[in-house]
Amino acid sequence: MEVRENVTIYQCEHCKKKLFRKHAMEAHEKKCSRNPSNIRACFFCSNCVRVNIHYEPNVSYYQEDNLLHSSSFKCKAKDIFMYPPKFENSGKGGVCYAEYNGKEITQEPMPKECDLLSSVDIFDNILFND
Repeated sequence: MEVRENVTIYQCEHCKKKLFRKHAMEAHEKKCSRNPSNIRACFFCSNCVRVNIHYEPNVSYYQEDNLLHSSSFKCKAKDIFMYPPKFENSGKGGVCYAEYNGKEITQEPMPKECDLLSSVDIFDNILFND
C-alpha cells in the first residue's frame, strides 16, 4: 500500500464523492444528482414518465437513418416532452431532431417547480423509492 502525503483531495459538497483533480470535481458538482440546482419537481411527480426516443445529435453533417436511441421524459398532464438537467449540463450540444413513435417532437427543459405537483406525489416518492 502506498501512502501519499501532501495530496489535495477534492470532495463534492452534495454527495461527498472524492476526486484528485479540481476541474473534474467542478464538472461533477455541476451535474451531481444531489445538487439542489439539479433537482426538478418532475422527479417527484406521478405525471412524469420516462419514454424512449430516437434522436440525431447536433452535428455539422447529415447522416440519413442514423438516429440514436435515448430516453426522455414526458409529462402526461401537460402533454410535453422534457429533458433533465443532466442533459443541460452535459455540454455536448443540443438535439437538432428527435422523434417519438415516428413523429417529430420538441423538448423543453424540466421546470424547477410545477403547480401540478401534489404533496401526495412527494410523500409516495420518499416512502417507496428510498
